[in-house]
Amino acid sequence: HSNQIQNLAGDASWFGSGSRILITTRDQSVLEIRRQRVHILEVEKMNPEEALRLFSLHAFDKDSPPNRYLTLTQKAVASSGRLPLALKLIGSLLRDKRSKEWVDTIKRLERILHPDVQQILAVV
Repeated sequence: HSNQIQNLAGDASWFGSGSRILITTRDQSVLEIRRQRVHILEVEKMNPEEALRLFSLHAFDKDSPPNRYLTLTQKAVASSGRLPLALKLIGSLLRDKRSKEWVDTIKRLERILHPDVQQILAVV
């Protein structure tokens, strides 16, 4: 992992005084870089209400789902791990689809034991 960062960021001399490098990861071992000052900011998942709203904007072009899709929407949001990119992609994928397609997609998402963005994207 540190090799990946080294390849991307190279040597500190590549950057001017005061430069900062922002790395987003869910694997903190990536940040084990020798002789570098690292500040870690942990970002929480979206809360369920925000996640439902974001998903609904992409799936229905509204802040909330129609009543007949509420349960399916809640399941889709839960299976996305409340990750913004996954919510947007899954919502967009399901837009204008029949409820059977929703059910099939959600079942595939729920079979993913450890939600990971790449795994979710592979399903979509």
